[in-house]
Amino acid sequence: LARQLADDLGQAVELVTYDGQQVPFADHEFNRVVARESLCHVPDEQLPATLSEIARVLEPGGLFYWLEQVSESPRWQRPITPWQKKRSVDELLARSEEAGFELVSMQAVRRPRFPWIYLVWFRLVPSRWIPTLARWEVAWNRRFTPVRSRRWQDDLFVFRSAALESRLVVND
Repeated sequence: LARQLADDLGQAVELVTYDGQQVPFADHEFNRVVARESLCHVPDEQLPATLSEIARVLEPGGLFYWLEQVSESPRWQRPITPWQKKRSVDELLARSEEAGFELVSMQAVRRPRFPWIYLVWFRLVPSRWIPTLARWEVAWNRRFTPVRSRRWQDDLFVFRSAALESRLVVND
């Protein structure tokens, strides 16, 4: 489906499938990496290796954008998707630091159950307004929603890859 969409748009897109443990790209090949609600599906024991691979392919000083569903409460684990884990903000920050990232910024982006969608569903607001309403929702959450919450929400973390010098180990 992704190939067909890229072809339909006339875009030259390289699609690569991999397991996250060994990313098939050279060291420092990218200046930006985006993970959008995907690392919540990586088991705890595999997350450090996955983050290390992201750090490896990211050039020194490059940015890692991590949009993830988070919750400070295990109550929000969804039983219908037991393989998905909504980790706490502190856990994401600790795992990222261990992989060699430094935090640039973090902010809440979205909370579930945005009320405007009901207006669209009941045809009180035209569906063409969805992009505008979604932008308003993001702006609202960035301003008024705390990053740490007992309820689940989507938070955006921006990390910078550590400088190359700090990752080099000198052997005597």
